[in-house]
Amino acid sequence: MLRKIIFKIKYFIFLKENMKYNEKINHHEKLTVSAINKLNWEKRKKIIEFAYAKIPFYTDYYKAHNFSSEQLKSESDWELVPIIMDL
Repeated sequence: MLRKIIFKIKYFIFLKENMKYNEKINHHEKLTVSAINKLNWEKRKKIIEFAYAKIPFYTDYYKAHNFSSEQLKSESDWELVPIIMDL
């Protein structure tokens, strides 16, 4: 009996999370190209900011190449991000 109740609770939680995910997908499908590009830019910028702040390898690598995540002001600044070619 208890197992059935736990299963039903887990199943309900799963459905609720799945519905949120589907709503998010439906929202993104309706975005314009410029809105998608803006969202893409914001996500790339957050990844660089996170890597610079939290991952010592990237902090050191970016500093060695005179780069800071604060330099990313617009999408054209993406070219400033140092690319790791060979380790």
